[in-house]
Amino acid sequence: MTAPARSAGTGPRRSPSPSARQTRPDLYVVGGRPRGDRRARTGMVLAAATLVVFGALLASAVFHSMLVTGQAHLDDVHTQIRAEQDQLARDRLRLASYQSPARIAREAERIGLVASDHQTWINPGSDSDPVVTGERVSPQAQNELAAATAEDGAGR
Repeated sequence: MTAPARSAGTGPRRSPSPSARQTRPDLYVVGGRPRGDRRARTGMVLAAATLVVFGALLASAVFHSMLVTGQAHLDDVHTQIRAEQDQLARDRLRLASYQSPARIAREAERIGLVASDHQTWINPGSDSDPVVTGERVSPQAQNELAAATAEDGAGR
């Protein structure tokens, strides 16, 4: 058998000689970023994130302080309303005592007013005659009635 024919350039390739490797320049990416720029960008992102977190915490603290101040104001207003309601209750009680018939009769007697023998009731705006009621009640009977009414009110 005969050996197959080979061409002269199809043999095993040899690595270039060491002198050829040194003469060729190193390869690099044109327009690429230097390695230190990536670290700087990471630092900027971290600083921005930290600033956002502290800003959010500061805003939360300001909002909370405004809320506490508003609540303190509401508490003051509530206290003032309670005091005014207590004063109103005292004033209503005093007005009721001033309007009691027994006190009015005592005050009229003190300043010298005399009760009439008859009571006359008129109806304003009508053409009817005034209504005259029976005999007057004596001051002693009025005082007894007032005392009985006061005892009923106190017994409740």
